Amino acid sequence: MSYSRWIGSRWYTYWACQDDATENRDTAIFEICAGVSFTAAELRADIKTCMDLAVTEERTRSGSCVSDEERQELQGYTLEFLADVDAIYPEWLRRMGSEMTRFIRFVADAWTKLVTRTIGRKCETCGKRFRVGISPRVCSEDCFSNQTPF
Repeated sequence: MSYSRWIGSRWYTYWACQDDATENRDTAIFEICAGVSFTAAELRADIKTCMDLAVTEERTRSGSCVSDEERQELQGYTLEFLADVDAIYPEWLRRMGSEMTRFIRFVADAWTKLVTRTIGRKCETCGKRFRVGISPRVCSEDCFSNQTPF
């Protein structure tokens, strides 16, 4: 999607297309046709340095000075890009993904502990290892019926 074109601006800027599998809130690319591009994460981390690099590249490419108004115009397009990225890839969705991952790991760990505890048991009557019996202490009905009462 284009944010500005050379017809009405010094800048030609757009959201560069990527494979959906690789693009996310941080990897979306803002392209400036002065020969530079930035990821959304780079812009969020230090927009001033990114603007300095873009202005320097434009000055080198065109051979003319970039005014403060033109710099502000470019920064406006950049902020519009970041707002669009945030609308498409909201932060809460990313946080939910990491929370979901933590929850799945928690459930998997708990299940592993439970299964290990159950499989690793020895029958109190015959001494065999067992998976699941009718009692947490014996492996089969035969051992259960042979078990001495308390």
